[in-house]
Amino acid sequence: MNTLTRNLPSEIQLIISSFIPSCQPKSLCDDIKSFYKAHRLAKETYHRQWRHSQPDLAEDWLVNDTVRFMNRDVPTMYGYQDYYKNIIKRHFSMKNKNDQEIDELMAQIDEYGGEENNNLFKISLGLMTPRERSALLKFFDSYQITDT
Repeated sequence: MNTLTRNLPSEIQLIISSFIPSCQPKSLCDDIKSFYKAHRLAKETYHRQWRHSQPDLAEDWLVNDTVRFMNRDVPTMYGYQDYYKNIIKRHFSMKNKNDQEIDELMAQIDEYGGEENNNLFKISLGLMTPRERSALLKFFDSYQITDT
């Protein structure tokens, strides 16, 4: 294809080259790799731990423990920690919300977070930085997940 484009007029070459994606920043590529790795490892861990007892609950426990991590291991019924709020505020639709609106949204997350096929884990993971994702994986490893 390279030899074909050389024979085209330079104006056409410029138009075609504008459609060729440019390199992405290293930080963005690292962020995507971190998301993929954390997502895969967390899912594998929870599905492996729950495969014998209640495999259909693995996703629920994964979401629960992710929220638990973001709320600094404090049950959400005792309120939302600033760490959790700051992660949620990274979402583009939350940037201009006040604390009361964010608390209301987080209460809705608590209420509907356990529904089937929700994306709370993926959204939360996507809002985290690579360093926070690493801390999340360490948090999962820091306690023994039992399949009782």
